[in-house]
Amino acid sequence: MNGLGLNGRMGRRAYGLFTLALIAAVYGLASIDAGETSAHLINEPWTIMGRALDKWIQFGGPGSSVPDTLVSLAIAASAMWAVLVTNVRRLRDIGQSPAWAVLLIVSGVMIPAMIFLSFVPSDLEGQPTQSARPSPAP
Repeated sequence: MNGLGLNGRMGRRAYGLFTLALIAAVYGLASIDAGETSAHLINEPWTIMGRALDKWIQFGGPGSSVPDTLVSLAIAASAMWAVLVTNVRRLRDIGQSPAWAVLLIVSGVMIPAMIFLSFVPSDLEGQPTQSARPSPAP
C-alpha cells in the first residue's frame, strides 16, 4: 500500500470507483446549493464544494466561524490532495507524466478527464510479468 504519497500506480477499477465517488460527492454538495446546472457540476466541482462549505460555515453562526473555517479548509485541502494523488498515480499507470495532474485539478475539464482516464488501459496490461520475461544473458 502506498498510503497518502504520490508514488505508486492506480489501476482502472480503483480510479473509476474514486471518480464515481467524487462525482457523487459533487452532486450531493450541489444539492446544498440548489439551482446548479449540470454544466457547473462537471466544469466547476471545486466551486460547488466551496459554496457548500461556505453554507456550512454560515449555518454554524457567527460565534463558530473560526473553527468551522479551519475545518472547511481542512476538508477542501484533503479533497484536493486526494484528487491530486489519484490523478498522479493513474497518469503514471497509463505511462503519462504525473505533472499533468496539476493541470487536471485547476482546469475546467477535471471530471470529464477523470471519466476518460477511468477507461484508458494500463501501460502494463498485456505485457508479460517479470517472471515470464527472459533473463538477460550473462
